Amino acid sequence: MKCVNGKEIQPLKSGAGWYMGTLEDGMPYCRITQHYYATAEEAEANFRNDYRYCEENNFCSRGRVCYEW
Repeated sequence: MKCVNGKEIQPLKSGAGWYMGTLEDGMPYCRITQHYYATAEEAEANFRNDYRYCEENNFCSRGRVCYEW
C-alpha cells in the first residue's frame, strides 16, 4: 500500500518498537500508526485498526489522511 504521496507504507523500527510508516531517501518520513509493537508482523497486523491522521506530519499530508483504503 502506498501513502497519498506515493511512498510505500511499511513496518519501520525505532528505539520504542515497530510502527507503520514511510521512508524518504532511506530516512523515516511519516509515521502512520499510533502505537509501537514488538514485531514488524504485529505492526502490520494492527495497521488497519491503529491508523491515525498525520497531524504531526502536515508537511507531507497537508491536512489529508495519509492513505485511503
